[in-house]
Amino acid sequence: MRLLIYASKDFALTVKDLARHCAYEVIGMVDDFNEGDGVLGTLEKVANIYPPSEYAMAIAIGYSNIPARWQAWRRVCAAGYSAPNLVHPRAYVADTATLGVGVMVMAGAVVDTRAKLGDLSVVWPGACVNHDVHVGDNCFISPNAT
Repeated sequence: MRLLIYASKDFALTVKDLARHCAYEVIGMVDDFNEGDGVLGTLEKVANIYPPSEYAMAIAIGYSNIPARWQAWRRVCAAGYSAPNLVHPRAYVADTATLGVGVMVMAGAVVDTRAKLGDLSVVWPGACVNHDVHVGDNCFISPNAT
């Protein structure tokens, strides 16, 4: 599947690498405020060239601006894009765990039995979300947190 990444700073590069490990073809980045290498343009411009029927979108705004991250997520959904879950092949997600939409689980992370991750959650490398834990929407679980 072809994937667009919403944002273009440090976390976007991490998401780009994660997407590659998840066998996605990253087409480029969407950024409403910055231009640069790999940036295809604003969401409005990109939506006209890369339609949601043919491309998915990953939200890569980091935890330094959680409200802006959620706002971008709402705009991307309103534009019709789907946001796939990106689970690194060296992460463990129990078959009884529930993942929301647009979730990212990095290498070495564990999402144990009956755990629930809300939409747009990010589980950083080495983090462990133990059994029966519920993580809300738009949350980051820090590296090696348990």
